[in-house]
Amino acid sequence: MRLTIAMTTCNGSRFLQQQLESLATQIRHPDELVICDDRSTDDTAQIVQRFANTATFPIRLYVNDQTLGVRLNFEKAIELSTGDIIFLCDQDDIWDDSKLARFEQVFADAPAVGLAFCDATVVDETATPLGYTFWQRLGFNETQQAEFDHGHAFDVFLRHCFVAGATLAFRSALRPVLLPLGEKWLYDAWIATVLSAMTETRLVRQPMNQYRQHTTQTMGGGRRMGFWQTYLDARRKVDAAFFTARAAEFEELRNRLLGAAAMRSDNRIIRRIGSKIALCLARAKMRQNPWLRWPLVASQLLAGQYHQYAHGWRTAVLDLFV
Repeated sequence: MRLTIAMTTCNGSRFLQQQLESLATQIRHPDELVICDDRSTDDTAQIVQRFANTATFPIRLYVNDQTLGVRLNFEKAIELSTGDIIFLCDQDDIWDDSKLARFEQVFADAPAVGLAFCDATVVDETATPLGYTFWQRLGFNETQQAEFDHGHAFDVFLRHCFVAGATLAFRSALRPVLLPLGEKWLYDAWIATVLSAMTETRLVRQPMNQYRQHTTQTMGGGRRMGFWQTYLDARRKVDAAFFTARAAEFEELRNRLLGAAAMRSDNRIIRRIGSKIALCLARAKMRQNPWLRWPLVASQLLAGQYHQYAHGWRTAVLDLFV
């Protein structure tokens, strides 16, 4: 198999060299590194060019004519990749030197697998571990991991997506249904959710990335939160508009899958997306009309919606008071 690393950069000079060095020391070298730079104003492009002069694998750097943003920049990098397996890559992480070899073995052992992703060690700006992994931060526990092992990845993603873009890889043959990336979605959640509906998914349980947290990153793993912190965070961010937007996201997903020939006969997937949309709209409605909060929560609980499409009693309790 040919392996492509698709990296996006934008003013990444602070940490980029360390990431590039971790790619150069891979036990299994990539067959190409595609880098799409989103009009950096620092010396990011120069760092890449110096690295390319000594690298033992092909490096193709594209500097965008206009600023694209994270989603469209990754979309471009994916389009330009020529490998059989595409690995997404951020500019500020550090990869374990066995990452490419470990993922390649996963895809080689199981031709039906179209998506694989790993855990990551969360580190600070100096690459010092913060004492937890990305999965632990998001509560992706052994029970949910067992659901993946039994072929229920899509069901888990309907509740919540636990995948960071820089930890995933997928078969390039699946690009036609992925692209263009969903406009309403974070790019990594879109890729993981779409592919989990269409193909088998595998977990690589070992942390294969050092996931760096710093003040200038676009998205990050953040700090671990308990129930009280989750409640306070929800009080600040979660309102009717939030759930209306979530419903629109899943409507976009449903439309994309309905347009994919391989999915047209899978009524179960389409029905489950419809139920997720209905729960999102109910959660929006209860915030628009407080008098409906208790009956709506009760009806969704009795129908099993909270347990199938959210975090069960924990979500129901939050909905009663947030």
